[in-house]
Amino acid sequence: MKNAIDLLEFTRRLADGEGLKWWYGTLWFHHDKLDAKARDEVERIAKDMSAGDGLSDLNLYLNLIGQEVARTRREVDELPNKSRPAGFGMDLRARLIGLEGNYDKLARITDGRR
Repeated sequence: MKNAIDLLEFTRRLADGEGLKWWYGTLWFHHDKLDAKARDEVERIAKDMSAGDGLSDLNLYLNLIGQEVARTRREVDELPNKSRPAGFGMDLRARLIGLEGNYDKLARITDGRR
């Protein structure tokens, strides 16, 4: 996700803050694909949010990612087992692993606080 930091900075300057919330949530969905600088910044923001009044937003992101994990897991489970070529469904399985990692990372930051 190129330009993630640039877009994060841009949305921070928007007056109502809603653009930042949704872009930030999107970054959590793709946390595993961010470069190290962007990941560090996203995690730093989450730690600040979890200590302040942003916990409800973080819990929203966590819930949405959890729903996507469940949906993707169902898709993986429904992949046909018979006569499939080598590598079939690998992208979907890789995405599931990435989503689970993103969920776990955000869950550790929020530490179960609601």
